[in-house]
Amino acid sequence: MSLVSPMVASADTNTASWLKWKNTKLSAHRGAQVVAPENSLAGVQGAKELGYAFIEIDVRKTADNQYVLMHDKTIDRTTTGYGSVASRKLKQLRVYHLVDKNNRLTTEKIPTLKDVLASAKKYNVGVNIDGSKGDFGDQKYAKGIVTLVKKANMYNKTFFVISDSKARAKFNKNYPNATISFIGNPKKSVASDIKKLKKYKHAIYTTHINNLDAATAKKIRASGLRIHIYGVNTKSAYKRAKSYKPLLVETDKLKP
Repeated sequence: MSLVSPMVASADTNTASWLKWKNTKLSAHRGAQVVAPENSLAGVQGAKELGYAFIEIDVRKTADNQYVLMHDKTIDRTTTGYGSVASRKLKQLRVYHLVDKNNRLTTEKIPTLKDVLASAKKYNVGVNIDGSKGDFGDQKYAKGIVTLVKKANMYNKTFFVISDSKARAKFNKNYPNATISFIGNPKKSVASDIKKLKKYKHAIYTTHINNLDAATAKKIRASGLRIHIYGVNTKSAYKRAKSYKPLLVETDKLKP
């Protein structure tokens, strides 16, 4: 009988080996919107099939404390239904179908975070969780999400973008091995942003393409941090973004 204890999903262990990738990879904003509705299960599979390395997702909590993917507070824009996510139970939300970016009806339904993480694990796609759709300073809220990430064995390939400094501090205290980011503005505060991120065991510098230039990108890289650039939706913007040698370039429109 082995005396070595098996690794449990709840353990706060994280290799974050993806942060050592050498080449720039594409990340699909709200999943692969080029072939599927935003924040959908199909968007995860589509990301794998097209060759995206990561997806960005938005997580909200239902009235019965279930975590689902939805960017807006309401389901009006992206589904056949209406009303707020927070006011509906999961069973009620699952009645509706998602529509695509052209408002065409699809067979997709509002997915749970659990199902999306399982799909990401299956297809070996990393996950960027946008922390602006819930209170990551709320220990119960954050624990629910992290527990699902760990149970899916996705902790090693997930990062959390939490721009509220107090919420981020609480989150890091509870999950010191999590990979953390926030939306920085290197043209205004590159030095202080770097200082904040270097406090974390695993971190990546997230910023919009318009807030980055060659000089600030060089400073970020020199600090040892990798760069995640979002808002890149044209070939010319991608060419400029890639010149800054980022790890991830996030897009709604470009294909790998």
